[in-house]
Amino acid sequence: MRRKLAVLAAVPAVVFASLAAVPAQASATTITVHPGQSIQAAVDRAAPGTTIVLEAGTYRQSVLIRKDHLTIRGEGDGTILMPPAKLPKNVCTTDFLGGHGAAFCVFAKKLDAKMNVVTRVFDTKISDLKVRGFDGMGIVAFGGSGFVVHDVTAIHDGDYGIARFNTVGGAVYDNVVKNNNEAGIYVGDTAMANAVVRDNDATGNELGLFVRHARYVKVFDNRSWGNCQGLLILDDGQAGGAGNVAAWDNDLNRNNNFCAANSEHPPLQGGGLLVLGGTKNVLRDNTVLGNVGKQFNSGGIVLVSAAMFHGANAAWNTVVGNEAFGNRPADIRWDGLGAGNRFLDNSCHTSMPAGLCN
Repeated sequence: MRRKLAVLAAVPAVVFASLAAVPAQASATTITVHPGQSIQAAVDRAAPGTTIVLEAGTYRQSVLIRKDHLTIRGEGDGTILMPPAKLPKNVCTTDFLGGHGAAFCVFAKKLDAKMNVVTRVFDTKISDLKVRGFDGMGIVAFGGSGFVVHDVTAIHDGDYGIARFNTVGGAVYDNVVKNNNEAGIYVGDTAMANAVVRDNDATGNELGLFVRHARYVKVFDNRSWGNCQGLLILDDGQAGGAGNVAAWDNDLNRNNNFCAANSEHPPLQGGGLLVLGGTKNVLRDNTVLGNVGKQFNSGGIVLVSAAMFHGANAAWNTVVGNEAFGNRPADIRWDGLGAGNRFLDNSCHTSMPAGLCN
């Protein structure tokens, strides 16, 4: 469950692959890219505030963004990004993704020697396109601010569909994330994420929606089904923990796919909403139905210690007004280890321990 990033001992200068035809500039603030032209060339020449429009077609490209205030917009699912035959060599593909690619990688303009973000990339917006089949991630940001992804379809990617690491502000909304090997949507490694994840559809992923080592995330009006786990909030033992997540009005139903154990986690199956060591989360008015399994994550709404991941107990969480039925081993399950957890006005049939349903 923990994305293993390559260690950046030092941040090298970006080396771009040779760029093909440079697209024509439509106006002072718009660049239009046609199939066969280079998106990277458009990004390289764009001034802050530019909108880059990708016409419908297939682009076998991997694009690095280290400029502020760029908008990249396709023409819906007809604009498709797939992996190139050979990845460009740059700070994202070589160091951050360890030789894997992404359709778009937003990467901090400056880091210090200890990998702390010194200068962020501000206000990147990516929308109205499809990314498919990248060994790494569909769309990823590291060291961004105001990062927005919407109306994107991210499918069959080797790690995460849409991911944000050490990125503050912004939103991920109205996306479809399907059949990605790890999480469909990931928010992590940010003490004050101030992120919104809303109105997304996640299915066929290992984890539909995943918040790890991050705080202050709003997750609402999402539909996560047919994954091994619908929504996971994880404290993985890093300083600061995870929590202060507000999750409401999500449909987390029938996440009964089976994911075998690997180096990062035990087997997963049948998990609706799982809090692994998170603190001060508010889980309210979610619909959690038919999540069935026999694994540590199985059940409707589950609060358990993150000791197996070197984290803390789940504590000071509020679980209120949820509807949870047909989940096994229980609609609501708590290991009893964390202090201050409250279960109020939840509609359900079964709980472990008894008495958590109202």
